[in-house]
Amino acid sequence: MKFQQNLNDLSNQYEDMVEQEDQYIVKLQTCGELMMDTLAVISMKAGMLHLETVKKVTRSIHAIEQELYNELFYIRLEKSLLSNKMRQME
Repeated sequence: MKFQQNLNDLSNQYEDMVEQEDQYIVKLQTCGELMMDTLAVISMKAGMLHLETVKKVTRSIHAIEQELYNELFYIRLEKSLLSNKMRQME
């Protein structure tokens, strides 16, 4: 009984990690789309834009994207560890 409860708990944690992973993938896709759109605007209107502001905005988007990749890495690491624990319990 206790064994099954522990396995269920791990399984629930794993499913939470899968959901978080999916959310971070969508966030990263959104960041990528925003960066591509921003670069397209820069390409078309660079001469009319304040260069330092353009650089600051693109660096900010890039920094957010890197932060999301780091979070995704830790989610995937935790998910892998949970998967290993569940396999050991089977």
